[in-house]
Amino acid sequence: MVHDTGKGLYAHAKGRPDGERKSQLNCPEILVEKLIELRKDFGLHDDTQMLVMLSISTKDMNRYVSMYPEVWFIDCTAGESY
Repeated sequence: MVHDTGKGLYAHAKGRPDGERKSQLNCPEILVEKLIELRKDFGLHDDTQMLVMLSISTKDMNRYVSMYPEVWFIDCTAGESY
């Protein structure tokens, strides 16, 4: 998802984001305010896009991470080098 100031939050399909495949998401006002607050905290200009990542977990997943925090990691580079 990408946030543009004044335009909202957009979801992109898999692959490189472009203008043709984006769809605007309906967001509650409190979420929009939080995104604007984050932009200010990070010092982003209004014409800069901000990448927004979403994490969804269950109660069990949260419990496992709390029990064993040293073994949980994310490979952000998967599939980057062929």
